[in-house]
Formats: sequence, C-alpha cells, structure tokens
Amino acid sequence: MKTMEIRPHKCIVLWFIYPYLSLLFIPVVRGTLNLGKGGALTRFLLGEAIFAVLVIVIAILKWHRFHCLISEEAVTIKKGLFYRVEFNIPTEKIGLIALDKSPLLSLVGARGLKIYTESGRKTKAAVDIPIKISDAENVNALYKDETLEKIYRCHLREIIIMSATVSSAATGLLVTAPIISQAGKLIGASLSDMILAEITKVSERLPNIIPKAASVISIVLLAGYLVSFINVILHNINFEILKKSNTLVIDAGILPHRTIILDIKDIRAVSIVQNPVMQLLHRYNVKMSISAYGKTKNEVSVLLPSVTKREINRFLDKFLPQWKSERIDNRPPASSIGRFIIPPIILFLAAFPAQRISSSYFPQFSDLITFLAYVLMGISFVWGATAIRQFIRGGISFGDTITMISGRYLSLVELRVKHGDVEYFRIFRYPQDHLSGLCRLKIAVRNKNGDRLYFVSLNYKTFRKNLLSKYGFVD
Repeated sequence: MKTMEIRPHKCIVLWFIYPYLSLLFIPVVRGTLNLGKGGALTRFLLGEAIFAVLVIVIAILKWHRFHCLISEEAVTIKKGLFYRVEFNIPTEKIGLIALDKSPLLSLVGARGLKIYTESGRKTKAAVDIPIKISDAENVNALYKDETLEKIYRCHLREIIIMSATVSSAATGLLVTAPIISQAGKLIGASLSDMILAEITKVSERLPNIIPKAASVISIVLLAGYLVSFINVILHNINFEILKKSNTLVIDAGILPHRTIILDIKDIRAVSIVQNPVMQLLHRYNVKMSISAYGKTKNEVSVLLPSVTKREINRFLDKFLPQWKSERIDNRPPASSIGRFIIPPIILFLAAFPAQRISSSYFPQFSDLITFLAYVLMGISFVWGATAIRQFIRGGISFGDTITMISGRYLSLVELRVKHGDVEYFRIFRYPQDHLSGLCRLKIAVRNKNGDRLYFVSLNYKTFRKNLLSKYGFVD
C-alpha cells in the first residue's frame, strides 16, 4: 500500500477554539443578543471580540499545518503552528481504530478517526481528528472488504433488553448535565432551575403515594434513566461483528455510527456480566477489555450485547476458542457463607432503626426518610440474592485461561483472562482470616482500563498451592 495522506476536515477549527468557547465567544454572543435592549457593545466585549478573531485565525492556520500520513509501516502525524510536532506510530503498536459517524460530524460531511495504542493516558486516543467522508471510506477499505465474514448480528429486541438492564439514572444525568449547563450559559439563563421548577410542578400533581421530595427525586432519576436508555440504544443499534483472519470489525450505532477495527490478540480479557434484571431474563452482557481502548461515556467495549449462556459458549467456541470457559476448581469453603450474606443482612436489619433515629432528629423529613428506608431494604434484598449466587457459583480456576467468578456491585461477573495479561494477584489476610484459614483475592488485568475483580473468601492453603504450582514457583 502506498502512503495515504489524510487532511483533517475543516471542522477541526472548531475543536481548536473549543477551549476558549466559554471564555470568549459566549460573552460576545450574549452581548450581541443584548444589543436590541438598548446599549452598545462595551469596550470589554469589543476587546474580547478582537481576541476571538485572533483565536479563529490561529485555529485556521493550525488546521492548514496538520497532516496525517498512513502507510503499511506506520501512521505519521505532523502538527503545530509555532511549535511543530511530528510523531510516528508503528502499525504493530496500533491496537484499535475507530471511525465515528456522529450527528454533528455528519452535518458538516465528516467522520471521526481515532487510533488507540497501548501507551498514553487512559481513555485518550493517540490520534483523534475529524476527516472527510472519502478519507474515512479509504481507511475503512483497508480492513473492511468483501473477504470479511459476518459472524454475529444483534436483533433490535436484544438491544432493547440490554438497554433496559444496563442503563442507569446516574449515566443519563452525567450525559445531560453538561448540555443543560452549556445551553444555560449561552442564553444567559439557569436552565437547571427552570427544569427543576417544572419537575416540582409535575410532582405536585402526582397522587400522594410517596413523599413530595421523593417524588421529585424519583422523576429526576426516571428522566436520567430514560436518557441513558435512549443513549445506549442509539450507540448499539444495528450491532454486528465481522471477522477476517485475526481482525474483528464491529459496526454499531446510528447516533453516532461507529466502526471499530481491532486485532484479536489485543483482547486482554472477556467479562460476562449478569445483573439482577438480566438474571430474570436469563440473559448476559459480554464485554471485552482491549489494551488500547479506554472507558468513556461514549466508548463501550461490548462484544455481545444480550445473549444466553448457550449462545455465549457457541460464539466463543467457534470464533474465539482461546476464551473458552474453564471449570471452577477453587471455591469458597462452606464455612465462609457468613462473609457473603451477613453484610446484606446487617443493612436490612439496620434500615428501620436508622429510620427511627433519623426521623426523631429530622421530623420534617420523616416521610422521605421512611421511603428511603424501604429503598435500602429492597437494595439489601437484591444484594443478599447476589451474594448467595456468588457463594454458590464463585471461585477461580487456572486452565488455558484464568476464569474467576465474583460479584461486582449487584452483578455477577465472570472474568476470563490470559495468564500473560494478569498484572497481579493480590492476596489479603486480615486477623480473622488467619483464624479461619481463609484469604481474600484481587486480580487485575494488564490494560489501561485497570479492570479488577475481588473475591472475599478462598481457602488460603489450597489456593496458594494451586497458584504456586501453576506458575512454577517453589513455596
């Protein structure tokens, strides 16, 4: 392949001026909008307007001096106006290439190009630029051609199930909060206060089943959940996986549409996650840890969105046999069941005493405190059910891959990782562990995400013996 030169799209100018947006351009826009209310631009605003023009000119010159060269051997980036930078990324060091088709980029006829490597900061791509659609098609053609085999396509029903089970109110609020804040700054009004006032009005019209304060909180959380639900669907709809030799190409999403190109050898670990809702539906969410791929709100590492255990085993055995399941041979002893179920029992029993004490100190919030006590009891019940499943199914095994099953928050997680990709085993022993002959274990995966899984109870002598014999150490 000859060297292919890719010029960034002109919209990269907006990327260069974005850090100065709130400092320079928003006051100028606000002052311009206020001209009709009687008054001319102040000298301060005029100065900001002049400085904004200089920033735009410098951004245009930086775009003109930005070059990206792609060849079989390396990717070369040349950038900078006053301080020129040139760096090379060897092809064998490229872990993942992502092509984004977001709504904003589509409006200007561009695509987002991201190239990830093992080095660099977490969640930070080595190359992150907008490029022309024609250039994106050329990059895509290097990997996605007629020889690719479609090995998996997720139906809309599975995407909806996954979205309903993995969405969270916190994620939705994190997505919407910056948008509301920036929009409020632009129009010179506090949108958050306006939205909260409307939510309060709606809560007052609801039947008096739960306290007013809890009604407001519930509506906010429900709105956040709906935003997260829609966001997950838009990012994963039309999900399909294509395979060519040792390369996987994952196409997913419409807003934005994303094409992810990765080498199978760069997959460090596979996680099979089942939360309480997915347990009721007998479904699992399969994710992969990639050495060059960071976790951000827009960058999920989903391998199989919503599948049964049989479908997981069939897919991995056929297309990724190196990630086959291993039989768990190091399990928690029966005497350690208390470590799993006592914490949720304590939370359940402490809910109402805490409610009575809190209500006596804050009687004006007694209804809200009672409502929260019931919520804590529900959480403790789900926690207890997950803890029992963790005790029954949990443990670790050493085969061709390391398989560990444990709990993470309220979900049951099965982690499969290669021996060479384990960053460390950490064995904890507190005073009570010495008396009972038990230990606690934390395993970390060697990647930028820092994936870790913790297990609360294993037989110390048996686990240590298996660990030392597997890695050839002498005790």
